[in-house]
Amino acid sequence: MFDFIFKQLNRLYKNEAISGELRNDWRAYQYLVVDLEMTALEIDKGKVISVAWMIIEPPFIQLSKAEHFHIKGDIELNQTSTIHGVVQADLADGESLLVIMEKLKAIAEDRILVFHHANLDMAFIEQSMAQANVNFQPKLVLDTMQFEYARYSRLGQIPTGLDLATSCKRYNLAEHTEHNALNDVMATAELFLAQIASAFASDKVSLAKLKGFF
Repeated sequence: MFDFIFKQLNRLYKNEAISGELRNDWRAYQYLVVDLEMTALEIDKGKVISVAWMIIEPPFIQLSKAEHFHIKGDIELNQTSTIHGVVQADLADGESLLVIMEKLKAIAEDRILVFHHANLDMAFIEQSMAQANVNFQPKLVLDTMQFEYARYSRLGQIPTGLDLATSCKRYNLAEHTEHNALNDVMATAELFLAQIASAFASDKVSLAKLKGFF
């Protein structure tokens, strides 16, 4: 199942425009780590209620540039939303989907996107961009969950878990409260850097090498 998911991800979200840059060192680029929280995981049922992002300028995570938004709208919160720590008052004081998607497109310009479970988040982003009438074509999308799967597959092993918390534990990273967009985006950023450090002994790592794992 995971092979099919990740093949779909590679087909849909790797912009051909970057193909000429794959020999470049990965540190020559900035990375935008993104996380969404939804009322449900199914694209036809779920609504985006929270979005967070954080910039990596290798090798540093730019905490001062992190942003976290709630989506304003007529959304009836359920038990899943309570787990995310989002309450009705947050949505009442939130920003419109159109504004958030325009901000995301602007800040993603010339940056490489990073997710944990990109297939899920990108499906909701594409739907939201379409609803906001925003044309969004990311430069490149990398997935820390795909990295974990690829790493263990090459060792002939099956990972004990691909979720964000379990993946972070394998690298002895600090625990973050789960199911909060800002916390999850911080955990994903730390995981991304830890994965690169653990997988590549050389100081110079090309985008092509990252692409092969992520």
